[in-house]
Amino acid sequence: MPPSSRGIGCVSCVLQVKLKPKNLSEDEDQLDTTQSCSGFVIDAKNGFILTSGGLFSQLLSAADIQLPLTEHQTPEEGDIQVFWEQVMPHSATPKLRSCGGRLLGVWSCYNLAESLRNIFKGSDGWSFQGDLQDGEESDTSGSEGSRLGVSKTKGESHYDDITWLSSFALVKADEVMCGESSRFEFLATAELYPGSPVAVFGTPFGSLCPSALVNSYTGGVVTNVTGKRNTVILTDARCLPGTEGAAVFSEPQQNRKPQVIGLVVAPMCFKTNQWVGLSVACSISEILQSMYAQLHYTKDYLNEIRFQEGSAGHTLECHNFLDSVRLVKVGSSWGSGVIVSSKHKLLLTCRHVVRDAITNNRSVSVRVDRKNNSWCRAKVIFATSLESMIDFAVIQLTNHYDHLGPLIEIPIAANTYEGEPLFAVGFPLFGPETCLGASVTSGHVSKVIRYKGQAVMLQTSCGVHPGSSGGALVSQTTGKLVGIMANNCRDDTNKVTIPHLNFSIPASIFLKPLRRYLHTNDVQYLKVMNIHDKAVESLWKLQNTPTRGHKPPTKVICKL
Repeated sequence: MPPSSRGIGCVSCVLQVKLKPKNLSEDEDQLDTTQSCSGFVIDAKNGFILTSGGLFSQLLSAADIQLPLTEHQTPEEGDIQVFWEQVMPHSATPKLRSCGGRLLGVWSCYNLAESLRNIFKGSDGWSFQGDLQDGEESDTSGSEGSRLGVSKTKGESHYDDITWLSSFALVKADEVMCGESSRFEFLATAELYPGSPVAVFGTPFGSLCPSALVNSYTGGVVTNVTGKRNTVILTDARCLPGTEGAAVFSEPQQNRKPQVIGLVVAPMCFKTNQWVGLSVACSISEILQSMYAQLHYTKDYLNEIRFQEGSAGHTLECHNFLDSVRLVKVGSSWGSGVIVSSKHKLLLTCRHVVRDAITNNRSVSVRVDRKNNSWCRAKVIFATSLESMIDFAVIQLTNHYDHLGPLIEIPIAANTYEGEPLFAVGFPLFGPETCLGASVTSGHVSKVIRYKGQAVMLQTSCGVHPGSSGGALVSQTTGKLVGIMANNCRDDTNKVTIPHLNFSIPASIFLKPLRRYLHTNDVQYLKVMNIHDKAVESLWKLQNTPTRGHKPPTKVICKL
């Protein structure tokens, strides 16, 4: 169950900044001059709020925030409004309140900027604004034409975008927001594992309609952590424009209190203009450390805040199955593989991941130690034929692995069911050079597609992307392997890839052949995976049985 925002007090607000009319030229007076986003109320009694520095991008340039701006250096041209929800005594209906505010300081988190530039490279097609081009206005709505979140300023580069994403601001509300000082626990990101559940409290679309949207909840899991002291947190929680500055909490486990882990810095990410369904947050401890280091006086402002360091609690040992999924590289391409036998050093993957090894005799490498970037050679034991719609392969490590310790294999489930909660575990989006560990997204088994009583395909709602091929679908309840990720869906008409509609090979279809192979070492048992059935082929291609007047589908399967 999601944590109640009442249980953790007044945590979220909306901040709106508008240029004062006297500072506008005649042309500017006709333009939208309002920006808004979410804020994390770190001290409700004294009105202190942490938020995104990008909120002030109309008042400052990216160059301005390379050095911290103190309270006396911040511009006075912006009119700041704060909106928040107050729970009234003896009333079940919260009241929306508002007041003015003042900017106390703006600073950059340099560790965050460095980490973001290392993994979200513009040359790889990454952006945080989709296909918004320089000179285009973002969509506007509402009576004041408020920008829906922190938008890109005309002429700014990808480098400048990351500069703004890495900046933060401290704002003080002019009124008391709550009668009690805040008491938060924070969780050091060193204790976070991919797969850890998270909750985000923010306000989609900022000041568009705070009476309806303020302090909204969305949930998901930690997808990955990276950077010095795990500064960067990736999550599959569905955040929207305007939630920049929203607080990210760990979901409470076993009656524990929710713990603050970070602030949202980029609610939406795009790669080659395709939405990938991930949000980016910065570690709260990194934000506070960078603020105290650059704006020393803020320690006096925040002396009533009590952050207690907590510890993580996990119902499922996520790191066990994370170690069972490895990055598989063939030439310049990569995918994922799942360890199913430590004794035989066997991994399952997809045929198309190792196709170049089969057809062009390229070598297969498996990363066996991420921290030291150590790789081991592998050979293809079996791969289904190109005519088979079951895109399946088995590979085996061949050399020099023993000194790195035992392989951790994942147990295999005999079956699954529609609605079963899942983790999708693999190496999507980020290449081997980033040295990221396995990424995790969450979802459910949407449908078990059967043919003649046998499960032949799983549809899931997990976020799945290129690089996930050969990765593991893991049951959230048992920790067992329920499938191998193979394909996702693309709408060719609109040139859009759909990450949350994807298809996997059910574990039930390869469990018995794999066991027989492990017992006998006879590859003939694996050849039953070569399924050449037109009906199964039509299912994997999302094609109905051809009929007169049948219109070809616009959606086609694409490889990951």
